[in-house]
Amino acid sequence: MKYVILLLFIAVLLPIFRFIISRIFLLFRLRKLSKKIGAEMKLHRWYSLFKNINGYSNDMYIKTNRCIYSIKLFGFFFPKKHFRFGDNNMYYLKDLSFSLLPSIAYATKYKSKTHTNINFNNFLPSSQGYIEIKPCFLLSPTLSKGMKISSIRNNEIIEISSGDRVPFAYFYTAEGLIKELNSKQ
Repeated sequence: MKYVILLLFIAVLLPIFRFIISRIFLLFRLRKLSKKIGAEMKLHRWYSLFKNINGYSNDMYIKTNRCIYSIKLFGFFFPKKHFRFGDNNMYYLKDLSFSLLPSIAYATKYKSKTHTNINFNNFLPSSQGYIEIKPCFLLSPTLSKGMKISSIRNNEIIEISSGDRVPFAYFYTAEGLIKELNSKQ
């Protein structure tokens, strides 16, 4: 009986630890890269690293010579999801975490949710002047392989990848943002 309780305890806490550790490693990777390319990176608050898509302002920014990446973090404890950006602050989730059969997974409906109006200009350096501000949604930790990120544009569902434009911002995975920052050196 105690092994069953231990397994349940681990099954509940493992995704939370994965989420926290992934975000901490993301912070270290972005700080190391910022020093390497001569960019400035700042978190809004120390706990901004653990926030999600529902919030009123950006969680961090990275200021390069060409632009300021104003970043709003989002991610999931359970990586088996389909995520869809919608219009008018809507997003849609299909949770596949507990579906064992593919037929059940495809029968699962998307649930619509509303995120708050995000102020991507909040907490930016005052000397921004003529530098472009690039609002970004940063997905970390990423979803499982084969899980989908899509967007609704002109009533069409479009698969998106890192660097694509979604309503109100650009979408990036951690690897995609790091690759773009390296290429802009």
